[in-house]
Amino acid sequence: MSPSARSGSPREFVVFSGGEIIGDGMFKLPFVRALRAAMPENSRLVWMTTGDTVYRTLLKDLTEGLVDEYLRLPPLRVGYRDLLGPPVLDRQFDTLMDTQHKIRRTLWLRNRLSSRTFVSGSLRGFLSSPLSKARPAGPPTAHLLDRLFRIGEAAVGAPLKPVPLVLPDTRWDETARSLLDPERPCVGLVPGSGDPKKRWPLERFVALARGLVRIGMQPVFVLGPQEAGIAATLREQVPEALFPLEQVPGADPCLTIALARRLHATVANDSGGSHLVAAAGRPMVCLFRSANVRDKYAPRLEVVRALAPQDFGKTDMGGLTVRHVEEALFAVLGAAAPPPPA
Repeated sequence: MSPSARSGSPREFVVFSGGEIIGDGMFKLPFVRALRAAMPENSRLVWMTTGDTVYRTLLKDLTEGLVDEYLRLPPLRVGYRDLLGPPVLDRQFDTLMDTQHKIRRTLWLRNRLSSRTFVSGSLRGFLSSPLSKARPAGPPTAHLLDRLFRIGEAAVGAPLKPVPLVLPDTRWDETARSLLDPERPCVGLVPGSGDPKKRWPLERFVALARGLVRIGMQPVFVLGPQEAGIAATLREQVPEALFPLEQVPGADPCLTIALARRLHATVANDSGGSHLVAAAGRPMVCLFRSANVRDKYAPRLEVVRALAPQDFGKTDMGGLTVRHVEEALFAVLGAAAPPPPA
């Protein structure tokens, strides 16, 4: 029997997600914080996946107190015969939110899991429970975070409002302060990405960094574990640059966010690192491989420029020149944004 079926037990809100790696987890985190804040008191948030999620591992400090339970399903079989049948869990949920848009998977979730209310964005909410309040409202939107917020609002029956990110420990801010030069304006550079097609050519990051040095600014390379192999090349070609994360073995994602809060701006490929940097809320230039991907995943920041090769009549990352990126960077640096903390 579901815990929520017992008298006086908490109401359960279940979010179905395929799983999260670092970029997905950071991108969705504003939704998780806003959903939790909008949920009624004495309710529980259950995060349901078919794969691993960094909310249980790398980002567990940032989801502490937000998610009450993690529930992992086996890989879904969604052949037509699999869409009908008895519930696969001996548990009834109060509200089940489907955050993906593959129709057969949505039908499986609606038919093979037991819930009092089902909310999905598939087919513009047509597959949600037959209650108007359970259908995500508003015109179609490409941006994934907008879709998530609409699903959450339909589920809780109240607006979802952004909640500022608070790091769980002040030591990250103290460490970040010690790793950067307080006398020079610092610009972050995030040249990595798990997908080679998403990477702006490394030599252009080098050229951008050298240009910053010439005008008295401090380039700061933000490298993840996958970028260890390019650190030596960058050090040789831009000896004036800083590599702060290399000075802290096993650096936590919280340190990346704390460092980004002290940068005047950042230029980043679309990557897990860019989503970590975006969580700091500072001015940013984000480079996307296509305009369609940008429309779906662009950071939601007060000061941001999101570039794609299609903006300049090109089809791959090589179509973004150093001049294109420099102009965007100077635009965000000159925008009305508060300076980073001293």
